[in-house]
Amino acid sequence: IENDQAGLRSPFSSPPPPDPELVKGLRPQNQSGKPQREVKNTTITRVENIYKVDLGNNVFLEMIRVPTGEFLMGEDANGVAEYERECGRYVDRDTCKRWAGWQAPQHRVRVNEFLMGRYEVTQRQWKAVMGGLPPGMVDYEAKFKGDDLPVVGVSWDEIQEFLRKIGTEYRLPSE
Repeated sequence: IENDQAGLRSPFSSPPPPDPELVKGLRPQNQSGKPQREVKNTTITRVENIYKVDLGNNVFLEMIRVPTGEFLMGEDANGVAEYERECGRYVDRDTCKRWAGWQAPQHRVRVNEFLMGRYEVTQRQWKAVMGGLPPGMVDYEAKFKGDDLPVVGVSWDEIQEFLRKIGTEYRLPSE
C-alpha cells in the first residue's frame, strides 16, 4: 500500500534489510525461534523481524525493527480548531490556544530505522538485569507483582541504570 499523494510508504510494505550496525549482536528470530520468514496475508505483506537481547538466565528482551519512514506530525488548521474546542471544555481558552499552537504547523518528519522493545519490560527482565524489583514496587499489592507483569514504579534514573546495564546503546522512546 502506498500513498502517492502524500509520498508516504505504508508500514506494511516490505522493508529493506536492517542496517547491520543497528542489529549487531542481536539474533533475528520469529516468534517460534526459527529463522525469520515472510508472512503473506490477503491484504498485506509483512516480514517478521524480531531480535532477542540475551539478559542472562534464559531471559530475553524482544526488539522489533521499525523501518525508516516518514509521517506528518502536528495538526492542520482544522485539527487545531478542533483541539481548541475540545480542550476548552476542560481548560481556560488562553491555555488551550497556547497548547494548540504547539501542534502547528503540520510538517513532514523522517525517522531513521531503529529497534524498539516489542513489549513492556517485565518484572522478570528487570530482575535479570537489576537483581531485584525496583524500590518503588516494594509496597505494591500482590496482584501487581509477577514475573510476566510489566515493571512499574520506576524512576527515570532507575531506567537509565537498567539501560546502561544492558550494555548497548538503548534509550527511552521519544516523540
